[in-house]
Amino acid sequence: LPDEKMEEEYVDYVVDSTLSEEDKNYLEGALTKDAKLSEIFDQVVESASEFSGSGPIEGPGTEVSDSIPARLSDGEFVFTAKATDEIGEDNLMSMMKDAEAAADQIEGMFSKIPKMLFSKDGPLFLRFPGFLKTIPFLLKYLSYAKVDKVEYISKHLASLLLDSIGEHKKLAEGTKAIKWIEESPFLFVYKNKDDFIKDSFTWDLRKKHGFNLIEIEKKELQNLLPGLSNEYQFAIKINDQGYISNSQNYLDDLISGFKALGGEILEDEVTDIFSKENKVEIKTKKNNLNADNILISSGIYSESFSKKFGVDVPIQSERGYHLELFETNIRIKYPIMNGYLKLAITPRPTGIRFAGLVEFGSMYSKPNNKAYELLLRNAKLMFPGISYERKQEWSGHRPSTVDSLPIIGPSKKDDKVFFAYGHHHIGLTAGPKTGEMIGKNILRENDQYDLTAYSPDR
Repeated sequence: LPDEKMEEEYVDYVVDSTLSEEDKNYLEGALTKDAKLSEIFDQVVESASEFSGSGPIEGPGTEVSDSIPARLSDGEFVFTAKATDEIGEDNLMSMMKDAEAAADQIEGMFSKIPKMLFSKDGPLFLRFPGFLKTIPFLLKYLSYAKVDKVEYISKHLASLLLDSIGEHKKLAEGTKAIKWIEESPFLFVYKNKDDFIKDSFTWDLRKKHGFNLIEIEKKELQNLLPGLSNEYQFAIKINDQGYISNSQNYLDDLISGFKALGGEILEDEVTDIFSKENKVEIKTKKNNLNADNILISSGIYSESFSKKFGVDVPIQSERGYHLELFETNIRIKYPIMNGYLKLAITPRPTGIRFAGLVEFGSMYSKPNNKAYELLLRNAKLMFPGISYERKQEWSGHRPSTVDSLPIIGPSKKDDKVFFAYGHHHIGLTAGPKTGEMIGKNILRENDQYDLTAYSPDR
């Protein structure tokens, strides 16, 4: 139908559906006698005669007659009546509400950025002038904060992290490193349950990937974490998790196990890598080495070599800060995540480690003392009565890719060159699984993993 005819018939439909014959006659008479009233009525009808909003549509015509005018906005999507019947009105409405809630939560994350930046207790640091060079990366990085992209990223991170404790035990089997692997629940602390509910998008993703959430109320939480501030009255516990109680000792014992199997460790600075017909030549400051295959797995420092072999995934350093307190009067048995302070807390043999914060633009600068001060301040906020004998501070550069997925797989330019880096905050956790995945790839084994999501040329 032409637009004017469609709108006229729709107005007739509304009038016939809502007014009695007596009321219609009265309205027609009043409009005929009063020209000004008729003009006002026409304006109202013109504005109100088109559907806007959300939900099921009712009106004149059939499922395919296009008899009802509608006001739509750029980016909206309209389902046909046939598809609506198949999926169901209730299902569509539920899908829409869930998607809008997820989008609102992601938008809410953006609104927190200024506070993170300008508050003295904010977990985000920018170092000038280095930060200015990271702006193109960060703009593209933020473009991945969309529901469909976040769901895709979480799906492929989950497959790397599935049964990470089991993967670490498999790696450490037969070495002394096994003693540093501790099984325990993991606790996410909140000040109240309402704040947990506000995080529903994140928790729905975790549940989707197999995590079973156990709600912990205030009394039980205080028993699980003695010394915790009374501000925290709610937590989520996830069983069958764990942590490495001393990461340096764990790594040292893994290296010893590798050497016991005949492995050799060479420590030198690599200056360049050259691909030859049947070999790869590694040029270092002290030697020239030849290999059948080479794996580039040097964290943030991988990029200078990987670009040469076709990797074009942008990567930046996220400097993270760590504070370990020794001989603390308060001891914890479980790893904890504090979303307010962006703080990961881990039990240590004689104390507690606090880690977190994010700093951009500091690749070549000294560590920021204000970050260490903030960690200690946050430690005391979380455990008001804590005391300690001594402390140790250190920082490291997390290699963060623009889409939050690591780079795992072979070079498309040279089948002798492979990559495994870019794991941002999950390098230690996902290390064993990544090693198994890329190992099968290098050895050209039959039972390969699908590495598409982590492809170096994505």
